Amino acid sequence: MRISSWADTERWEWFAAGDPAVASIKVARSTSAKNSARQLLFESGIVLVVPLAVAAVLEIVLGR
Repeated sequence: MRISSWADTERWEWFAAGDPAVASIKVARSTSAKNSARQLLFESGIVLVVPLAVAAVLEIVLGR
């Protein structure tokens, strides 16, 4: 199975056709602004920085 088949929107719409709650939802294409390098870097930074900041605060508060 090729990887590109996983990204095929028609395939996922076909899978969802059996579920009435999901079948009415159409797959929306992402705009290039939502996939910009700046946006991806920001989201990656948030994913890394927030847990590290929480861990640092917990270490300060609960540290021995």
